[in-house]
Amino acid sequence: MTKVQTWLRAFDGNQCLEWLASLYGEDEALLRERRAGYVAALRAFAHVFGDDAEVVIARAPGRINLMGRHVDHRGGHVNPMALNVETLLVAQPRDDDEIVAHNVEDAFPPRRFRIREESPPTKIRDLSEWDAWTMAKFRERQAAGTDKDWVNYLKAAAVYFQDAVRAMPLRGMNAMVSGNVPRSAGLASSSALFMAMAEALLHLNGVTFDPREFVEHCGRGEWFVGTRGGSGDHAAIKFGRKGHVSHIGFFPSTVRHVPFPSAYRVIIANSREEAHKAGGARNRFNQCVACYEFGLMLMQENFPEYAPQLERLRDVNAERLGVSEAEIDRILDSLPERATRDELMKMLPPSRHARLREIFAQHDEPADGYPIRDVCIFGVTECHRSRLCFELLERGDLQGFGEFMNVSHDGDRVAPKTLERSNVATLQRSNALALRPGAYACSTPMIDRMVDIALSVDGVLGAQLSGAGLGGCIMILARCEAVEAVRTALEENYYRPLQREPGVYVCVPVEGSGVLTPPA
Repeated sequence: MTKVQTWLRAFDGNQCLEWLASLYGEDEALLRERRAGYVAALRAFAHVFGDDAEVVIARAPGRINLMGRHVDHRGGHVNPMALNVETLLVAQPRDDDEIVAHNVEDAFPPRRFRIREESPPTKIRDLSEWDAWTMAKFRERQAAGTDKDWVNYLKAAAVYFQDAVRAMPLRGMNAMVSGNVPRSAGLASSSALFMAMAEALLHLNGVTFDPREFVEHCGRGEWFVGTRGGSGDHAAIKFGRKGHVSHIGFFPSTVRHVPFPSAYRVIIANSREEAHKAGGARNRFNQCVACYEFGLMLMQENFPEYAPQLERLRDVNAERLGVSEAEIDRILDSLPERATRDELMKMLPPSRHARLREIFAQHDEPADGYPIRDVCIFGVTECHRSRLCFELLERGDLQGFGEFMNVSHDGDRVAPKTLERSNVATLQRSNALALRPGAYACSTPMIDRMVDIALSVDGVLGAQLSGAGLGGCIMILARCEAVEAVRTALEENYYRPLQREPGVYVCVPVEGSGVLTPPA
């Protein structure tokens, strides 16, 4: 650990820029902006806790996932970049188990809690028990009106890892949090907060995990806030590499990287529509995940000849089952278009009913039933796209990659397309399954409008929703020379008519999360 005043001296002047370049690349404006971010976080800590304190600095970047949305928890790949926006957490160890947390933003008031008072009374035995316990705690917070409090992400990391190392009481910390990841924008701001907390807490307590195991733990740990996602965001944040796109698989965990081509840029555009994971959006997200679960159960029951190979939704593919893509289409099309809870209880045997009830408890029932077929078509084909797109990047087929982005967004689209385009211009017909969008339907009319505006610009290859949906940002793949035209088109046709603050910027792929080592 290093004293705050020593850290501040390390960031004084330009000598630290070379050190920061190892994390963020050579863009001098970005390096100076990040240096200012570290200095502001350290000074805020010193104001509250003193500049003589010995601290560590944990950082966790936001992310975009270029392909593989909504499928990490189904065994699909993700293809993310860690972004040049991030959460910083300056932490001083305490001698007790209390977490005293401040934030540089006034919107997030100071909070404090004791780790063991928030933890389960006995060791959690398995994922099913963690599922039930965290959902019960979420319902308690919901009833008390504290389910949206920012401290829940700090509690999630502390409680989960205390349970994981129950024989070792974890020490608490004095913490200052600072970040510039846009909130509720689909760039993983909440997961970045969770990850920064987890990195700092484990480092201060001398606890280490293999990085892949750490990522899996983080995905489960965030269930504490009430969502039921996987570890895709956490893997993207941890395994990011400067200048590269990651290709991350699950069950088992695999990580590969490919350089992002220099002639292209990924542009982020913020819709200024917020989707709060811990609010109403949580219900919609969990309903979609439930559709995946129900669909897989039905396929296992209705096609017993394939059931031994159908462990996860990603296994519904021609290679895994040794069948044609036409057979995969037949399996998917056999699913009910919609089904109520009562209908599902009748469709599935009694041996499945306990699991059905567990899933039902995680969300409200959709008024018009679960859209099982369309959600599962999206999930199966997104798994296929997320696996194939790495090959497209490796061989430099950015046109094909962009077309996959467009199909993927069509699977989330809720408004009609405003322009026609070909999705098969450069893709082989053997990829027909990857060109079925399905209907996960977690976009919004305004996000669909932004996507169509972007796609109308010469030099744009693809555009799609970023993150879980129901608000947030879009991602745009464009040639370098098209960047300013994209910015102008969005300002003139989206932001200005709606009187919304422009939020367009170019992504820089940076290094993944960790605890900083001060420069020599």
